[in-house]
Amino acid sequence: MEPNTSHTLETNDPLFYLCWRRQSCGWCLQGDASCSWCSVTSTCVPNPSRFPILAPLGSSKICPLGPKERWELRAMPFGCNVSTYSFLTAVVSVLGTLCAIALGYFAVWAVRRLRDAWGHGKLGSEYTDWSAWVVRRGGVRAVGDVEGNGNGNSERTALLEGD
Repeated sequence: MEPNTSHTLETNDPLFYLCWRRQSCGWCLQGDASCSWCSVTSTCVPNPSRFPILAPLGSSKICPLGPKERWELRAMPFGCNVSTYSFLTAVVSVLGTLCAIALGYFAVWAVRRLRDAWGHGKLGSEYTDWSAWVVRRGGVRAVGDVEGNGNGNSERTALLEGD
């Protein structure tokens, strides 16, 4: 093991020689070999991972400086301008935004359900219908309130009957 590296060099791997001789990010990521670019050390390294941009999640020794530069790995299909760090930041941002929107919709849904349940008398409300409020000269009353007219038939009581 060389003094400046944190992992052992596998010199019997043909991919090792193919990747390590590439001296630029564009050449490293041209797509003909499973290589990735470590930007801090400007090194092309073998990366046979199934999803190369996420290789640092499984190995801290993917780049020559190990954990110090592992999140700055560049890989296909995103190219030289997207590191693992920026990719994960974008994914977490999008998922966080979607979760916040879903939470907002859930809150609106829950408030509507509670309001409907309260309006239908399921939560101990005195009045059973929100749309049954009528404004009268003496204040607010619910439609169908008996006003002591003697007949007790609240549905036949005129709404705008004078006091």
